[in-house]
Amino acid sequence: MISFAEVLTKFWAWHNAFRKPYARQYMSAVLYHTETQKAAVESDIRRFAALGKTVRTEVAPFQAFTLAEDYHQKYYLRRHREAAAEFKVQYPMLLEFINAFSTMRVNALLGGQLEFEEGELRDFGLSEKVMKMLRPKASLLKRLGLGR
Repeated sequence: MISFAEVLTKFWAWHNAFRKPYARQYMSAVLYHTETQKAAVESDIRRFAALGKTVRTEVAPFQAFTLAEDYHQKYYLRRHREAAAEFKVQYPMLLEFINAFSTMRVNALLGGQLEFEEGELRDFGLSEKVMKMLRPKASLLKRLGLGR
């Protein structure tokens, strides 16, 4: 678990909050649960404004969670067809695939947001061929000091 402040730090770092979305379905948003969270977001937006930047991220209270379309789920993992195919054998139902800890971790690795050790890769039940393809990505992130 991480704090809301850490979530915001990663959110601002991992996407362009200043770009106008070309369609509403692709807009960015921060959904808050409490007035304290709302105040934290608004504070960040004021900080960006002081730097002359206009945040185009919508800020709204959380109301409900809706899954994105199937083809958006585990985006980075799906682009790595061989790894995705192996996970789909393990998790044939879409919700299983989406919610699996292992698919989340590998998707984050492939998206450049996470690194992990060799032993963890072995725990996911992937073939040696797929692990061999994933190892350089994990190693690169570690060398660059990226991920966590």
